[in-house]
Amino acid sequence: MSRKQEYRFDPIRGFHKKEARPEPSSNGLNFEKISPFLRALLATDGTVTKFLEAYLWEPIQIKLLFQGDTVIDRDVPELEITKGASVLKRQVLLCGLDSGRTYTFAESLIRLDRLWEELREELLQGRLGMGEILRDRRMETYRELITYGREAVGDLSSVMKMAPDETLLYRSYRIFNKQLPTILITEKFPERYLS
Repeated sequence: MSRKQEYRFDPIRGFHKKEARPEPSSNGLNFEKISPFLRALLATDGTVTKFLEAYLWEPIQIKLLFQGDTVIDRDVPELEITKGASVLKRQVLLCGLDSGRTYTFAESLIRLDRLWEELREELLQGRLGMGEILRDRRMETYRELITYGREAVGDLSSVMKMAPDETLLYRSYRIFNKQLPTILITEKFPERYLS
């Protein structure tokens, strides 16, 4: 038996022995059946914007959909906060400058009490993605992938310019500052454009 048949890959654990059931974090997504590009996109802990630009050979622009203080309606243990806490919520699209295609929808929940002061100004301008801001500011961070999976476009159909029943692959990860979880990001990628 070849090593490929013996092991499974997921972006959280890397390669591991195959088990009878899917990983709880995968939400039923079979990594072996998606394109190599999408596998790499879900597993990368680098800047998604630059990753997309390099692969698609197209400049990517950030379109700010929403940014503001929000009172959350649920507990968010990934950020160590409970329902009723205030966070900065940010929603952006990553779009091809030439094609006009939307390649990513990203939503961030940010704990302002743990946010770097120098990052606030960049965020308020809304012109860059989170990864680009962290890279440009040379912030030392740790990213921890939490979950990934596949879902229908649903309510995002108008902003993604896709039919509601088309599929998105998603991943959620958190960014630590000084060993404290500070930012929770969920990115959603249209399977149609990136397979």
